[in-house]
Formats: sequence, structure tokens, C-alpha cells
Amino acid sequence: MFSRYLHTRVSRTLLKKVGLACALALWSVSQSYANPKSVTEISTKHQVMAGFLLQLPSYVTWPDKSGNARICLVGKDVFGSYIDQVLAAKIDKGAAQNIRIDRVADGQDVSHCHLAFFSELPDTRYLAAQRGVLLVGEQQAFIDVGGMVNFYLERSRLRFEINLKTVTAQGLKMSSQLLKLAKITGR
Repeated sequence: MFSRYLHTRVSRTLLKKVGLACALALWSVSQSYANPKSVTEISTKHQVMAGFLLQLPSYVTWPDKSGNARICLVGKDVFGSYIDQVLAAKIDKGAAQNIRIDRVADGQDVSHCHLAFFSELPDTRYLAAQRGVLLVGEQQAFIDVGGMVNFYLERSRLRFEINLKTVTAQGLKMSSQLLKLAKITGR
């Protein structure tokens, strides 16, 4: 009788511990989805890219857009809160007073944006419909489907290419300083 009691008590204790471990595991997974990406979860590539995206409006002239430069992150957000933190630091230093970041769902209109960043390859027709917006991406075929600026890795360094033909067709002008740093396609 005593052994049955001991066995039942050990089983209950073990069951409670396993249940607690499962509950903690589920809680930690739910927290990782609920909280935006922290700085340590953002790749170095995307950290550098975030800084570049915030500087890019300074080197581009739009024909008919004024006011704050709106940077739209379209679809999957690869920057999390990191880009917001960098922008806040720049604003505190007085270096980025006129920049605003919007997050936009895939397929949504981005005509209100100055710059639209796509972490995934969008539909060609969708890109073609965007007028007067600097289209920036990070996919190998982004320039081929109508993108204007594309980030890529070369020997572990972040580089970018610019399709000058597409940029000028949209009436956008880029500074010669920016063009010197880029690989130029579509002349």
C-alpha cells in the first residue's frame, strides 16, 4: 500500500514539473512572437541596411513630393524595432528631423511613400504600378523585375546596385556621390 502511495505521489510531482516546464516553454515562445526583434536578433547586414535606408532620402530628389520623407517597409519587417531606434537616435542628434517610417502590408498602395523597401520579391505588376517612389530591395532579381536600388552581399560586404534607367524614368534624381558608391545597371 505504501509503495502504491509513493508511486502515485512521485508521478504527480513529476507530472507537475513536466507541466510547468511545458508552460514555461510555451510562454517563452509566445513572448518571442509578441515582442519585436531586438538589436541582437537583427543581422549585421540589416543593421547596416537600416542606417543606409535612413540616409538614402538625403541623396535623392523627388519631383512632386514634399514634407517628411516617408520610408515604407513593405511586407515582412526584417528590421523590427531596430530601425525605429536608429531613427530616434538620429532625431535626438538633430540629424533626421524629416523622416517617418511606415509599415505597409504586401500589395498595399505605397504612392504616399518616398521610398519603399521590400525584403521579399514583389510582383512585377505591383512594382510597375508604383509611380514616383524609390523602390529598394534585397533580392537577387529585384532590379530585373523593376526595382531601382538593390542590396547584395559581395565578399561578406554589403553593396548596392542602382538601375539608373528605372530611376530616371520615374523622374527621380540621385546625387553623384551616391552613384559613385553603387554598381550602376540600366544605363
